Amino acid sequence: MNPDLRHPRNDFFVPDGSAFDGAMKRVTHLGIVSHQDDLEIAAYHGITECFHTADRWFGGVVVTNGSGSPRKGDYAKYTDEEMQDVRRIEQRKAAYVGEYAFAAQLGYPSEMVKEPQQVDVVTDLRFILESCRPEVVYLHNPCDRHDTHVATFWRCIEALRSLPKERRPKFEGGLSTAFGCTIEGDVPADKVVQLAEQLMAAGCDEVGLSDTTGYANPAQVKMLVKRVHAAVGEHALSG
Repeated sequence: MNPDLRHPRNDFFVPDGSAFDGAMKRVTHLGIVSHQDDLEIAAYHGITECFHTADRWFGGVVVTNGSGSPRKGDYAKYTDEEMQDVRRIEQRKAAYVGEYAFAAQLGYPSEMVKEPQQVDVVTDLRFILESCRPEVVYLHNPCDRHDTHVATFWRCIEALRSLPKERRPKFEGGLSTAFGCTIEGDVPADKVVQLAEQLMAAGCDEVGLSDTTGYANPAQVKMLVKRVHAAVGEHALSG
């Protein structure tokens, strides 16, 4: 437990036993996600970039407590409280194997994370961002269909916006599947433009468009890039 974090059930694990302050200060790549099974997906790039290196360190933050996790097979008779303990240990194991600088599990119920400007959540995220001052931050996709993922993304944006500008990492908002999605199908250009505007208004330095699925065609790319340029400015579109 880290006494500087607000939730009484927070879990702060440093695999190599370093002091909390030193573990955070060495972080170059930071991932902030909702659930224990999200971190190694959303921040895979940062984890692999830092693995087995002396000058780059990955720090992982899981905002929720794992409540409501599926309980099947060997876990069918587990209580929700017992399952939360399982998820907490799973994340510690991943941090040890991945040689993370630290893994912080903040311990909040999903419903608290979904509250706009939730003071405790945003304060904890700001504390971690200020302590680490990472070069790169990995967050959920704002187009995600999971409402807790989207809520975590916006709490992170609120924390980043609360920092003095000189202390913020350069922040790109990535819009994946901007040209079509294997699950949702067509992605309306109006929705992509709206999200790009919201990301810039929230404090991003730039936004990026990703095809992701290979659905884009040249005419579609030209049209969407032109519309996003008009909405946020050419300087703010990174790819």
